[in-house]
Amino acid sequence: ASTVVLTGADGTEIPLTPTVLSMASLEVVLPADLAPGNYDLRAQKADKISNAVNISVLPVVSSAYALCRGTTVTVKGEGFSMFVDALNSGTGLSAVDRTGNSVACQVASWDDTMIMATCSACPSTVTVESIWGETVKRTRILQRRR
Repeated sequence: ASTVVLTGADGTEIPLTPTVLSMASLEVVLPADLAPGNYDLRAQKADKISNAVNISVLPVVSSAYALCRGTTVTVKGEGFSMFVDALNSGTGLSAVDRTGNSVACQVASWDDTMIMATCSACPSTVTVESIWGETVKRTRILQRRR
């Protein structure tokens, strides 16, 4: 009887039962609630263990909201990653106004769940391009308190 073991980066092992097993292939179904991250997948039979196959589960990139107050834009969401490098990798924040013209923005801070930027004007829409994917959100413009 062959088994498959999925090992997370933290060393946690998840045993999996093959759904298809033949001389040429072995298939398993990964758990639907598998957390984003990198995993090693190994087949096991008696005392023999295969070389690891690396599997990466990518996070969902989504934005909950985008707010603009003055020229400060805040985008809240998830899966943005901790990495921003607009010049070298194509990741970053872009924005457009109601007519579709580009609005210049400079990222002030960026983490996995929130981005803050200073823009030349309040954009109508912002696009976050992370290493995991892209999300677009219409911007709510907040009025300054008097």
